[in-house]
Amino acid sequence: MNISVVGTGYVGLVTGVCLAENGHHVTCLDIDEKKIEMLRNGQSPIYEPGLEELMLKNKDHLIYTNDPVLAYSGAEVIIIGVGTPEKKDGSANLQYVYEVAEQIAQTLQHDCVVVIKSTVPVGTNDKIAAFIQEHKKHNVNIEVVSNPEFLSQGSAVRDTLQASRIVIGVESPEAEMIMRKVYENFGIPIVVTDRRSAEM
Repeated sequence: MNISVVGTGYVGLVTGVCLAENGHHVTCLDIDEKKIEMLRNGQSPIYEPGLEELMLKNKDHLIYTNDPVLAYSGAEVIIIGVGTPEKKDGSANLQYVYEVAEQIAQTLQHDCVVVIKSTVPVGTNDKIAAFIQEHKKHNVNIEVVSNPEFLSQGSAVRDTLQASRIVIGVESPEAEMIMRKVYENFGIPIVVTDRRSAEM
């Protein structure tokens, strides 16, 4: 499958590289040009054991870009893995998630599944789905799926490739089918719920 991952931090980059390891063609998108240049040179901007080795092994399946048009043009699935840093009051800052959602809504010209992997409060997926619906520029079907991550720094590659389970929160059989295809080569049990349960 052609999959795009937005954000090249712990969540986005590890997810993208591990998807490439499992046979997908992955485009990693980031607004930070220095990060993209590093990645193109085979260097990871984060320290994570085993990550650079997998980047090298799967270099023919990985593209790094800061061009959203390129990243989204052929994507069957777009995974949002941008940061959601805490605000002073302890709540999650969803600014970057909404910025990506707007970018997707304005750019996509074909049906697609958008996966929120960033850590977000319960109900965020529903809000993002409504936001994309409201802002989309073209008459396309965009499904939003929750796919929370369970990663620890220092073991993120292992946590992704050898997870005890994969949780996907979907609202349609079509979205479930596509997500099962994303993870079919991982050989890990898949737990399917609705979006809010996955966020929990």
